[in-house]
Amino acid sequence: MNWEEISKKYPKGYSLLRGYAKTSKPEFVCSKIIKGIRYLYDFFDEQSIFIIVDLEIQHTRTIDEDGENPHYVPEGFRFEIHDNSYCIAHSDKVYKTRTESETKAFTKGFELLEQII
Repeated sequence: MNWEEISKKYPKGYSLLRGYAKTSKPEFVCSKIIKGIRYLYDFFDEQSIFIIVDLEIQHTRTIDEDGENPHYVPEGFRFEIHDNSYCIAHSDKVYKTRTESETKAFTKGFELLEQII
């Protein structure tokens, strides 16, 4: 994630993240996040912004040898963002990697947070 861009585009959300990290040093926030993406999921959960990254699969017409089960082919990853009740954002495209989808989802999360704060 581009933390310099996040801090400029979404200053209120970034400030909230810094407070969540209980420090005012941006380099600490970034190093803590790098240690585990779990930290960002927890941060957004605390703000009631729930991020879900799922594998997008496509049904194929190929049938197993028993003639019963269709195959599913992974296409990539999508994200959804929910508040306490509804889906409030989702990806418009399928991303090749989970990391790419998470990066887009967290960036969208900061955008939503900026509107809420």
